[in-house]
Amino acid sequence: MAASAGYPGVSHTVWAGACVERPGRSLVFHSALLPEQLESLVTGELPESGAPSGHPELAVDPGPAVGVISGAIVEAQKRLPRGQFRARWVEFDQQVKIGRDGSVFGDRRSTRRFRLEGSLERGGRTATAVAERVVQSDNNYISSLVDETIERLEARLDAAPPVPGPTTVVFAPAIGGIWAHELVGHAAEADLVAQGSWLTPDIGGAHPGLTVIDDPRRARAAWNVDDEGTPARPVALFHEGRARERLHSCRTASDSGAKTTGHGRRGSYREPVLPRMGCTFIANGTDDPNEILQKVHEGIYVRRMESAHTDPTTGRAVFRVTDADRIVCGKLAEPLRLHLLETVGGKALAAIEGIGNDLAFDRCIGSCHRKGQPLSTSVGAPTFCTGLMTVRF
Repeated sequence: MAASAGYPGVSHTVWAGACVERPGRSLVFHSALLPEQLESLVTGELPESGAPSGHPELAVDPGPAVGVISGAIVEAQKRLPRGQFRARWVEFDQQVKIGRDGSVFGDRRSTRRFRLEGSLERGGRTATAVAERVVQSDNNYISSLVDETIERLEARLDAAPPVPGPTTVVFAPAIGGIWAHELVGHAAEADLVAQGSWLTPDIGGAHPGLTVIDDPRRARAAWNVDDEGTPARPVALFHEGRARERLHSCRTASDSGAKTTGHGRRGSYREPVLPRMGCTFIANGTDDPNEILQKVHEGIYVRRMESAHTDPTTGRAVFRVTDADRIVCGKLAEPLRLHLLETVGGKALAAIEGIGNDLAFDRCIGSCHRKGQPLSTSVGAPTFCTGLMTVRF
């Protein structure tokens, strides 16, 4: 991470080892194992001798990170000298070996993401803005991030407070994936379903074009095999307005008589496996995004949300909106200050008024936390509109 006044440093963490878990026996973690020792663990034997002390040196090439961070800050500072900018590059590459039923399954989970933050003070007013991308290739995305950050900084100097109370909301492309993740995704995680979820099979009233899918294979830290050795597959949580499948680990599938879906993950070897989301997204609809906006007489256009919380039992969810504009007579008006949006699952699904055809992913990037276990997740959605949301402060 680096700021306008300095240069970036590079740090890295090396973690190697294996976790062995057998029925009726305690969880055992073996660190820095040699390949032949890892193979013996899979067959049920413990290593005869301890692993070498310490970890092998990891060769880290800071070149791409330094180049992107420095280039973005220099370009942004040159274009907006009064602004202050910070940039962050996050990257990991994880090799995974999972032993199950005498077999070894391998997977590789990796991601790169870049975040540019800016702040601007002028005439006693202060504005902040953020733009970020999942880096999938070496294409030039720095200029577009700088453009987006500076444009929102200058616009948000005139941000006004939103009007508290019920409102109609239009989500920008990708952003509504957070809405789906919180309202639908968590309520479809099978262990939470067993405890009582608002998302029952007979739930009705949702927009007939609503399809919500979770596919771990296209997440920003995608997995092809989960932490129990089960191949991951896409799961339709909602299909054409009706609740469908659940997200399962081996245990929840066994308890409910269902088939596991390859969604069993854990944050570390110390933690139990839980059904977790990978990439949760709303599939494309058929509506024109511009027409969706034009039909809203008064409401809020949400550009960015940075945190959220939901109660899967009741369906109540709260979202922290960090960038939005007021909608007046189908057009975008002044930017709005930070605020909260609150809704309840069934009512929000029933209030969907249009689903666009401009599906996008990962414009807000973060981690999902469950029972103290963080996990990199992805979200996506086209432009869509829903009513029955409430502005809070």
